[in-house]
Order: sequence, then C-alpha cells, then structure tokens
Amino acid sequence: MRPIRILFRRDFIHGFQLNFMKWILAGVVLVLIVLWAIWNRVDGENRGILILVNILEGYAPGEGENLKLPSDWLAIHIVFLYVIGQYTSEDFRVNGTYIFPRVRNPWRWWMSKILWTVLSVVLYYGLLLAVGFVLSLLLLPAILPVKGLEDFELLMVAVLLSSALTLLMGLLQTVLSLWFSTIMSFFVTLAVLLICCYVQSIWLPGDYGMLIRSPYLETRNLWDLTAAFLYFSVSCTGLAFAGHYVIRGKDVLPKSE
Repeated sequence: MRPIRILFRRDFIHGFQLNFMKWILAGVVLVLIVLWAIWNRVDGENRGILILVNILEGYAPGEGENLKLPSDWLAIHIVFLYVIGQYTSEDFRVNGTYIFPRVRNPWRWWMSKILWTVLSVVLYYGLLLAVGFVLSLLLLPAILPVKGLEDFELLMVAVLLSSALTLLMGLLQTVLSLWFSTIMSFFVTLAVLLICCYVQSIWLPGDYGMLIRSPYLETRNLWDLTAAFLYFSVSCTGLAFAGHYVIRGKDVLPKSE
C-alpha cells in the first residue's frame, strides 16, 4: 500500500498543479450554470436545494413531447471531463519511463490514477454544492427545504447518482485516452452522454445516474438505489481492469529510430 500512497500523493499535488487553471475555469462555469438555473427556475421555486436537484436530476424524454437538450446536466459532466482531461495519458507518456521501473507493478500506478479521479469527483461536486448554496443564499429568499430533511435527502441522492455517473464517464474517458488520442476519447465519452439523454435502456448508465429516472423519486425508499449501486460498482470495476489491461499492453520505453 505504501507505493500507492506515495503515487497518490504525487498525483494529488502534481495533478492539481497541472490542472489548476482548469479548476478555476470549472468554478466559473459552475457559477454560470447555477445562475442560469436560478434565472430559469420554475415560478414559485425559491429554494436553493431544489434548484440544485433540478440541475442534477437529468432528463427523461416523455412520449409524444418534443425532445430538448438537458444543457445544465450535460454541462456538469462535460466540464468534469475537461478538467481531468489528458492528465493520466500524458503522465503515462511523459513520466512512465521513469515511474514504472520504480513502482514495478503498473497496477499501483493505475490504482493511484483511479483514486485521483475519485477524489476529483468528490472535490468537483463539493465545489458545485458550495457554489449552489452561496448563490442561493445571495439570490433566493430561501435555501432550506420546507419539508425538512426530505428534500435534503433528495439532493444527496441526486448528488450520489450524478457523481457516480460522472466517475464512470471519467474512468471511461481515461481508459480510452490510454488507447486512443485524448480528443477522440473525449468525443466518444460525450457521445455516450448524449445517447444516455435520449435512449432509456438498462444497459446505459443514464438510467441509473439520473434521479428523474430512478424509482426512488416516487418511492423515496433508499433500497431502490440498489440497482444503481450494483451497476456503477460493476462498471467502474470493469473499467479499472480494462485500464490495467491497456497499460500492461503498452510500451513506456521510447521506440528506437
């Protein structure tokens, strides 16, 4: 475990140093997303908690209605994909020659990158919640839910489902970036997100990562989140092993002329 801790500490410092300006930009975009949601809120909806729920709940196209683009929901995930970007693939390409002989096992390096991605998701949603609460306090007459803990629980479930989907998409983009180019991996992941918006299927993460499609929304029973938990656990584990497989098959040594 000690090599993983050392690598993770390196990723924590090095990764956020390299992505510092991206995080600043992400903060600005999140402010704009929340401001837009407040500006376009439903008449009479003045509670900040439910404004955040509306941003994170996703989209479920109704039968016979015109399709719309869930811009807020998409922007939340796209900004995160931009933030983590090419860090892992670039670190592999630039520093793999020096790091891999020292850690000996590529799995340790890859586990550190997974932990860094998880931490990035936590910080990202923490930033979103902070932005949402501050702007709601400043611009809305009320932020706390009238129904007490019920609406607060709804927000936490929305954050949990959305962050799990964000993590899955982040890992997907990272694995693809080790295999293909960074730009291609970004657009493939973006295509998956767009498909999730308009196609409802038990095989797609959108059915599990969108609160609006979750049975919990009607029952308010936390046990109804079990399917989502299993789906994201299996999917993230599969991507973890897929990433390890890709890394083992790649040569970090420079090719001879």
